[in-house]
Amino acid sequence: MRRFRRPAVVFVGLAVLELAVLAFLDTTTDPLDRTGRPFQLHNIPSGAAIAQRLEVAADGLDEIRLDGEMTPGRGPAVLNAQVVEVEDNGAAIGVVRSARIELAPAATACCVIRFEPIRDSRWRAYRLDLNVGDLNGRSLTLSAVPGPVTGRLTINGRRQAAFLVFRTKAAVGTGLARLRMTSPRRSLTLVALALVYNAVIAAAVHLVACINWKSTAHNGRST
Repeated sequence: MRRFRRPAVVFVGLAVLELAVLAFLDTTTDPLDRTGRPFQLHNIPSGAAIAQRLEVAADGLDEIRLDGEMTPGRGPAVLNAQVVEVEDNGAAIGVVRSARIELAPAATACCVIRFEPIRDSRWRAYRLDLNVGDLNGRSLTLSAVPGPVTGRLTINGRRQAAFLVFRTKAAVGTGLARLRMTSPRRSLTLVALALVYNAVIAAAVHLVACINWKSTAHNGRST
């Protein structure tokens, strides 16, 4: 049984790794290319209009989480958001979701934009339109990253060679969620293929270990 311990560990380890990736890795949007280090857009004023394009690779888009912060203050801060579906060339098709974000006076994290899931959002492009409302004297900061393409991000109509730092979430954003949405036959087929792949890798590891053991034993007898 000892000789099969290593391939068994490899098989189980691969299965655990695959399950963790399927359960926790959200692939709602593909990572955008970066050409530099993140920087801060400080003191974004009331009335500012910010637009960020994103391509979605999963159905059920329901959350966009920006990387930013808000200083605390005496009153609430308000931001209004719209999710607009766009063509490949950027032309607007129409507004598909709207949301109002109100940050309490003591809140400093900004901003999570939640809305009703967009059922058929996979392989579609959207533009997040963020309009900064009354900040009640508070200061808004958002994180951005330089990018190779100009126009993914616009601020007050000006095209930027950068994009906002953001994360997205969708009802079918993880591999496990996608498996649940597919037919049982297809899900079982994919699971079976993954297990066969793991078994082949484990068998290869076992074979290499046996060859190395025999080679070591032969060399030992030769000396």
